[in-house]
Amino acid sequence: MLFKKTILALVFCGLSVPLVYAETFKISGITITGLERIDQGTVLNYLPVQTGSTFDTNDAAKIIHELHKTGFFSNIELKKENTRIILNVKERPAITEVNFDGNEDVDDAQLKAALKDMGIQSGRSYHRSLIELLEKNLQQVYFSHGKYGVKITTEVEELKDNRVNINIKISEGLAAQIKQINIVGNTVFTDEQLLDLFTLEQPETVLGIDFDGDQYSRPVLTGDQQLMQSYYQDRGYINFKIVSTQVSISADKKDIYITINVSEGEQFHVEDVTLTGDYIFPEAQIRENIVLKPGDVFSNASMITGKTAISKTLGDEGYAFARVQVVPEQNKDKKTVKLTYIVWPGKKAYVRHINFSGNSKSRDEVLRREMRLMEGAALNTTALNRSKIRLQRLKFVENVSLKTTPVAGTDDQVDIDITTAERLSGSFNISAGYSQVEGVVFGTSLTQDNLFGTGQSLNLAINTSDANTVYSVSHTDPYYTVDGISRTFEVNYRKRDASQELISNYLIDTAKIQLRYGVPISEYDRFSLGFGIETVDLTLAETSVAQSYIDFVDQNGDYFENITLQASYSHDTRNRTIFADEGLIHATSLDMTAPGGDLSFYKLVHSSKFFFNLGGENTLLLRGKVSLGDGYGDTSELPFFERFFAGGLHSVRGYETNSLGPYDTASGSSVGGDLSLVAGLEWIFPVPFMETPPASVRMSVFYDAGNVFDRQETDLAHAFFELKDSVGVSYVWLAPIGPLRFSWARGLSNDPNDNKKTFQFSIGSFF
Repeated sequence: MLFKKTILALVFCGLSVPLVYAETFKISGITITGLERIDQGTVLNYLPVQTGSTFDTNDAAKIIHELHKTGFFSNIELKKENTRIILNVKERPAITEVNFDGNEDVDDAQLKAALKDMGIQSGRSYHRSLIELLEKNLQQVYFSHGKYGVKITTEVEELKDNRVNINIKISEGLAAQIKQINIVGNTVFTDEQLLDLFTLEQPETVLGIDFDGDQYSRPVLTGDQQLMQSYYQDRGYINFKIVSTQVSISADKKDIYITINVSEGEQFHVEDVTLTGDYIFPEAQIRENIVLKPGDVFSNASMITGKTAISKTLGDEGYAFARVQVVPEQNKDKKTVKLTYIVWPGKKAYVRHINFSGNSKSRDEVLRREMRLMEGAALNTTALNRSKIRLQRLKFVENVSLKTTPVAGTDDQVDIDITTAERLSGSFNISAGYSQVEGVVFGTSLTQDNLFGTGQSLNLAINTSDANTVYSVSHTDPYYTVDGISRTFEVNYRKRDASQELISNYLIDTAKIQLRYGVPISEYDRFSLGFGIETVDLTLAETSVAQSYIDFVDQNGDYFENITLQASYSHDTRNRTIFADEGLIHATSLDMTAPGGDLSFYKLVHSSKFFFNLGGENTLLLRGKVSLGDGYGDTSELPFFERFFAGGLHSVRGYETNSLGPYDTASGSSVGGDLSLVAGLEWIFPVPFMETPPASVRMSVFYDAGNVFDRQETDLAHAFFELKDSVGVSYVWLAPIGPLRFSWARGLSNDPNDNKKTFQFSIGSFF
């Protein structure tokens, strides 16, 4: 009977055992034939017997059953020669490639991920029975994207050496559009209030124009439902729940109808907030972190905020492994909630070692001095996060990853492991380009932002264009002292042809030598002070010169020697210095000439930038800049070659460079002013149609506004009403040859005298 059952089982499995012996014996050896790709040792590992084992009738069925489960073989034969077991197998074909054709909205990576869970990928065994399941799984991927009309056909291409290609042809069809979203059971909030939370939208009519609804997406709908749940629970409806969700599709598979049934429950208020556990700190100090107070409407988000704030307070004092739990206890009769915050601080953690890796060029001390934690100190989470930001703000560091590892055998020590990815810090560039204002630009420069791994920077540059010739050398030591005082030494010479910059016709040669020191006042604040010596040589053209320029030279001369003074203050919380996406920077600077020189004047500039992370790689930038200058002592006004100008790529796009502000009709050129107001609003986003946009590229839409004024001729009370504005799109690429900047803008001014410029660019130019 047992023999018959065994044979029937093997026949049922589609496998065969030609000989089965009832007697038992010790296996003297196992031979496997028919293997092509699979290693013999792998097969032996799956067998329930081995050489030396006692073999009986039941073992034959077990052997074939275990090998069948591997999915490697389409046929298995078991034979016996004396006391040796012989297995003759036929491997299933191996999948060489899985090819997709016709998929546009869903990329290959998403489809292959769906098949990988089924074991369908290059190198795996092919099962003919999986084809139907394969098509169903791919359909589900498309259904989740709202494409219910998708058609999938599969072709198996047989190759030599027992291999196959799986070719999948896809006709995606049109995505089903959401026709209507119904919310049933809501009485506290209207459908409009709740649907405003949704990312998915139903059709709308605006100004008589019908707009289609969004394409249906299951993951997006799930996210929208979570937003609705949070909305209710943050407004006291602690027992809100989504009872059911029905998604139906029209017969032609073009329209989607969504019905969401909800149960709002009652609104709850906070009855009491208690603390328990080991506070470490006075209870009052812990309670300062708890947002919700008795009598408040319950909010799940505020409850979690309190929990996070307590953890941060403990973490800042070294209790890095503290646990905080909040337990809400409902009283359904009173419609109140009692909150109990339970605090387990654990042991205070101390930093044993700070280990750096990845810094193949930078010296260890260059990175270590940016740390706001010391070895042996209590672990402080705020200081640790700030250390990471300071490291990633270094120009020669591209990326920073940080990991805190408990020390084995202790419960109060951690190691901090920091891995840095360094970008190229040195370069020698010979570049050429073209700027609409400066004309042909030629430049050569030697730049080293991490000189010999010390963190010091050195820059030697020669840049020439139709408008400017600049020779400069500068050296900065950011840690001239161990306290973080920086020192910058700079020598430069500039020859400028103002007529090439759409300014009144004159030439100016300026030579300057400067020394500046920067002093850190706090973690975010810095003050700098410097002085220098400069010479200025002016040459006015015989024609096309503004009369105010001629009057200035007649009164003050055309050659000047001055001692310059510089002072500045900045407050900087940006997370990066290049392409920041959160934080702010305020900077105020004063540049002036010291009394006793040939000219006496000052320039006061304040600028602010606010970066708001909108999620993902989207950033909102608000910026503003106010510039003011004047003469003092024997100099009655701000020298014309120090005046402010606006318009162009770096101030108000959509207007010709330097074209805004006071204008001299006789010379037909801008003359600048002693007051400048510039502001802007910019939404920065990833470059469209690129899966992984490079970090050196950014794109934005913007609104710019600004103008330049002569305070003696302008009613400052109405200055804001005279600002010129524009809207447009910008593209910036920090290319190896130099920065590339393009903007398409439309000036919104109605003044026919304004010199507008829709497209502006600079390539390989300095800015």
